[in-house]
Amino acid sequence: MRFSLPSWLETTQWRLLCNTIPECLALLSAVRDLEGKDIYQTEAREIEKLWTAAGKGVDEWERRRTMRGNAKPTLGQHRSGNSHMTGGRNMGISDAALLLLTVVYDGIVVHVDRANVYHFYPFTGAEGQGKLDQVVGELQSRAGYKRYNGQKLWENGIPLLSQIYIYGHCEPGVPKMVNDTETTILDSTQLAVRLIASGLQKEFSGRVKVFGCHSGATNHDSADDEESVAEALANVMRGRKYNSCEFFGYTEALRYSNSVESATGHKYALTATSSPSYATSLRNPSYYEKVVKQTLWKVYAANASKNKLSKYDMIMQEMTIRDALDKERDEVSRIWYANNEVRASDVRKSF
Repeated sequence: MRFSLPSWLETTQWRLLCNTIPECLALLSAVRDLEGKDIYQTEAREIEKLWTAAGKGVDEWERRRTMRGNAKPTLGQHRSGNSHMTGGRNMGISDAALLLLTVVYDGIVVHVDRANVYHFYPFTGAEGQGKLDQVVGELQSRAGYKRYNGQKLWENGIPLLSQIYIYGHCEPGVPKMVNDTETTILDSTQLAVRLIASGLQKEFSGRVKVFGCHSGATNHDSADDEESVAEALANVMRGRKYNSCEFFGYTEALRYSNSVESATGHKYALTATSSPSYATSLRNPSYYEKVVKQTLWKVYAANASKNKLSKYDMIMQEMTIRDALDKERDEVSRIWYANNEVRASDVRKSF
């Protein structure tokens, strides 16, 4: 996405007016620096902050002028007959600043406001069912979820500064994506074809994130090291003139959880090379029940000879044991994730 300033905003007279309100001058300087360049999500959000600050600056200038009761300076006092700037009429400083805000909003900020998050699953319904499909199934309730079906999914394109998450399984140094049952494999060209066929426009200036484990990692242990699937996709897309958007992959394994994301607002990645043994974990229902029975038996054996435990006592003992095991399980999980989990953004790599 690119932005060009109208010629009348480049005049000395107009800058003198903006200079009266420093926040407007900062905004004008920032958009001038971006003129003719590709504007990505990060730059656009910075402009949005400056635009918001400039709006507050205009309000504050108006408030102070009203309190002072000063006459309102006009653009006509400075423009020396440049009627094309204001349609031939005198314009006050705040009017000039508001027109600057309008130009920047229409050219940049509006795209930030319209930006959304889209979830794209590049495999058709006939291309295997599995655990990943269950995760994607949870996404169906979200706005922006689309599953490839060979047709144009985004009829009017996607708001230019949006984010697209592409879901699938990946491996380090393998420029391919597979579905959960490994019955369908897409190389980077096929992945690009499906994304484009779904309606992604060349003007798209947002972020394309390949949300698969190790999607941005190369395999340094292999003598035949290849590029990651995210890098390969970026190269193919740019070869097809998609030059305005950013591409990202992830260097670690990813953990997607709707409940965790809803609670924290973040996706997470696992940095551990292995997980604790499930067979002896309290997360394993079979092992959990085994521990309950063993502990309950020890309690019973210790008190049976004394005839101190009634049936009611045993029920209460079991509840106490389960409460303690639940706390232990949660604490062990908390510690493990704290030591072996980071935000997905921390292991995100751009291409």
